[in-house]
Amino acid sequence: MERIMAQKYHRLNIVLHWLIFILVVFTYYSGWNKALPLHRFLGALVLVFALIRLFTMHLWRRKFAPLPQKPWEKLVASLTKIALALLFIIVPLLGIVFRMYYGLDLVFFGYVVVPHDWVGYDPTLGNSLRLWHLRIAYFALFLLAIHAAIACYHQFVKKDKLLERML
Repeated sequence: MERIMAQKYHRLNIVLHWLIFILVVFTYYSGWNKALPLHRFLGALVLVFALIRLFTMHLWRRKFAPLPQKPWEKLVASLTKIALALLFIIVPLLGIVFRMYYGLDLVFFGYVVVPHDWVGYDPTLGNSLRLWHLRIAYFALFLLAIHAAIACYHQFVKKDKLLERML
């Protein structure tokens, strides 16, 4: 029996995709403008929704008609998708952990979710992790920009309707 090719991703995956995108943009903006309580809250939401999306991407995997792509293009697309999914988990986790090494609890809605004494006080390590948090966050933004540019290239130059799968 032949499997029917999907036209779109599962609705929940589409919503999570765009929600994470919006949260990442606002998280970056709030961090840049030193609105740190908002930055931490949004970063925690990115982590939660990225974990849910990682689960639902596999739960509702869809089979699409193959695009006319070279093997290296398919490989780069797959690696970018995996990298973005992982980076949206790694960056918030680094943010949480570096703050813990500064002696700060993970607080969510006024409740201590993870106490800082799980890791001990080490501001030197906290500074190193903070730098990695920033560097990896900028790399994630770079990959996100490339991802968006390539999606636009597929939609408007190749006209293969790739972007419509996620709308």
